[in-house]
Amino acid sequence: MERLAFFCALALAVGTSSCGHDVRREARAEERSAPTASVVSSVDLALALPSAPAASASAENDGVPPLRTGGPFIKLPVEGFGEAVVSVPEGATSPRPVVVAVHGNYNRPDSLCEAWRPVFGTDVFVLCPRGIERDDSPSLADQRYTYDNTKDLGTEIDRAVDALKRRFNGYVDDGAMVYAGFSIGAIMGVFVTAHEPNKFPRIALVEGGIDRYVPDVLDGFAKGGGLRVLFVCGQKQCAEDAPFTVQRLENAGVRAECIMGPPVGHRYDDAIADLLRGALPWLLEGDARYGYDRPKLPLPTRFN
Repeated sequence: MERLAFFCALALAVGTSSCGHDVRREARAEERSAPTASVVSSVDLALALPSAPAASASAENDGVPPLRTGGPFIKLPVEGFGEAVVSVPEGATSPRPVVVAVHGNYNRPDSLCEAWRPVFGTDVFVLCPRGIERDDSPSLADQRYTYDNTKDLGTEIDRAVDALKRRFNGYVDDGAMVYAGFSIGAIMGVFVTAHEPNKFPRIALVEGGIDRYVPDVLDGFAKGGGLRVLFVCGQKQCAEDAPFTVQRLENAGVRAECIMGPPVGHRYDDAIADLLRGALPWLLEGDARYGYDRPKLPLPTRFN
């Protein structure tokens, strides 16, 4: 009930109802321009592969054998929801941090996990919640998904993380996670992370969410322990709207940046994925679990 009350309050703050409101309408104008998955994904192919050779133990061996799944991707059952897709840190011998990667409208979790495994690296868990089926998918073999509302997405993430910890007991770090969302996953991510900033103090929002930091939401994230927000833009409108929100976050004590690359459109892969990967040293600075405990790097600030 606490989560439901929070999201209802946020709905009033933004002048719409994210408590049962179908946010999918906000992304439909551009949903078909987003990258799509092939009918047979590499996640499905990976599940059929034999086990990979055991990786060498790391210097931080915590007494657990090297993690072997036959991956690099697995499908993870989640209570009450569809299977999540997980990019697994094959060969891990110590607890690894978690990145929760939330896809956009009319997308698929396997496509996002495949695109962002190279971004966040092969030594962390990248957990991609599935969401709900779209009824206008191209075919049964190419099913597409969305998320119905922020309350359900928050619950799905919580249960997926619990399932991940049970499935990989001893390999999942209990510390703070990174939230990374694209399009509707970024829009809803503003509210999910404002509710639990202690769980998600560092967030990356790709092509969405810039206009959702109304005062109550921003205040909740800042006072609850939010540290950094990274906006990644592939469209000029996103880039033009970002500076105002960046300044408001900074004024509230939250470090914020917007990176604006070539105007490739509403995408999460290719050039946008490269931008996101290049900005990780800034986003994860100070969290030694990711190996980014280094000085801030300069970021691009305008379209080429």
